[in-house]
Amino acid sequence: MKTVGHQVGVAVRTMDPSTGSLTDLEYESFVAALRQSFATAKISVSDYALLVLAVSLGCRSLQLALLKAGDLSIARRSDGSKTYMLQIARLKQGKNIRPRTLFRVRELAPAVGRLLESQIALVERWAARRNVPLVEAPLFPSTKTLTQGRRIMPGDLEGHYSGRGLASKISRILNGLRAISPRTGEPMKLFQTRIRRTLGTRAAAEGLDAPVIADLLDHSWIDSSLVYIECRPAMIQRIDKALALRIAPLAQAFAGKLVERSTNDVDEQGRVLHISGESSLHPLGRCGKASSCWLAAPLACYTCPYFNPWRDDVHQLLLDRLLRERHELLASSDLRIASVNDRTILAVAEVVNRCLEFTCRSGA
Repeated sequence: MKTVGHQVGVAVRTMDPSTGSLTDLEYESFVAALRQSFATAKISVSDYALLVLAVSLGCRSLQLALLKAGDLSIARRSDGSKTYMLQIARLKQGKNIRPRTLFRVRELAPAVGRLLESQIALVERWAARRNVPLVEAPLFPSTKTLTQGRRIMPGDLEGHYSGRGLASKISRILNGLRAISPRTGEPMKLFQTRIRRTLGTRAAAEGLDAPVIADLLDHSWIDSSLVYIECRPAMIQRIDKALALRIAPLAQAFAGKLVERSTNDVDEQGRVLHISGESSLHPLGRCGKASSCWLAAPLACYTCPYFNPWRDDVHQLLLDRLLRERHELLASSDLRIASVNDRTILAVAEVVNRCLEFTCRSGA
């Protein structure tokens, strides 16, 4: 009889495209889709906070369901900045241990902490309507009256989701993002357990050892985390121009809209430039938002939906530069550093492809 642990190991070891850990490119595609959905108000603050917490901590769905508003602690450093600590209920610690008896405390990134502050402000109104003390209110309230489940006491956890109920909600939101997999060219199948596996795999790729990964994933036994050490993520060792142009249509990393360059376009504001040498500036296109985002142009532009690149062969210069820099980094550092711009490379390659296709059609 095969165990659940064995099944999890198979998904991780085989890098299953439906149930295994996400590759780096898939993870970046997923995160970009999540941020874009929130930026365009396609998902609510509550749903965004839930997914950000799920991704950053890799908690089990039931652990997220058990969270209360009072589990977030906020303190101030001597310089006035805030620190955020979140206590998370431990699971699988014994049959007779009630929920929310044992906890692990995690420090949150400031951006995640501020997001939870916004969520708690929403929960405060929920608690006031039901005459529930804020500290006892669920961090992510359920729409149902009582949580269903044999091991949950409604008196203590009224308003909380069940683990299965929240898992279903998370899967529904995740798959609504329709993040494209560069491996398959189709929307990824996403669920919280797969996100947990991805966290473990990425931690192993960063060089963390089994005890640290076990702590991150709240494993009681180190053996459960060894599979991530054994199966560090397979990344593309070498990307040349031909491979980038071939993979680009699958990755769908380019998020903007290709436009024709106008002969009357003399306005400098909103232009996106590529510096190809000490004195060489090549306009690549325009920012459709025409405002400062303070991100690293032009690299950040190709995966931004506001970017309108021109149909021009100048994109070839940027692609050549990025591939050259990747090759140099790979020779002087490790693969994780060298691959940091891989998704941008595929986005630029997609623009190059579209420009070539347009030129071919025009010349036909």
